[in-house]
Amino acid sequence: MNRTDRTLSHAFRLKTAQTINVSVNTAGTWSLTWALISVLCGAMIFLQSCRTVTNQSVSENVNGRFKVMVRTQEFNNSGTKIVDVCVANTVSHEFPDTKTSQCFLRGFDFAGLSVKWQGSSVIEVFFRSGRVTHFKNTAFAYPGGTVPEEFHTLLCDGCEPEPKYPHAGDTKR
Repeated sequence: MNRTDRTLSHAFRLKTAQTINVSVNTAGTWSLTWALISVLCGAMIFLQSCRTVTNQSVSENVNGRFKVMVRTQEFNNSGTKIVDVCVANTVSHEFPDTKTSQCFLRGFDFAGLSVKWQGSSVIEVFFRSGRVTHFKNTAFAYPGGTVPEEFHTLLCDGCEPEPKYPHAGDTKR
């Protein structure tokens, strides 16, 4: 074997060794990446399974065939009160799915929240303070057929409803 052959052979071995080394490093990096992703996904699933409702209340305001339902939830004694407001049939006993067209308000930590009917298809929502994360001007409920009933919703933030009997000294809010 002459000198040129030895040089080529040595260069080939070096190039092959570098390629194998790069392949091993790349595979090791991918393995580490997948391991980290798996651990993070497992932790997220575990933490979501630990999320429990520690305090919940539902109130209703009935108007004929329909009612407005206000649900307040607190998770894991966090101190944050999540509020969902939806319209439903009077005969319904379960709170509607919040992703449906029946729900028109979602937020948290409301103070002075009040929901009242103005006629048969207008709903007014008042509150002094809080955070609104979702609000729609309309809501729909199905009274028993395929044609929905539409409701118009009004939101007044930073205010309170007028008292029912202003001349009787009713100041309760």
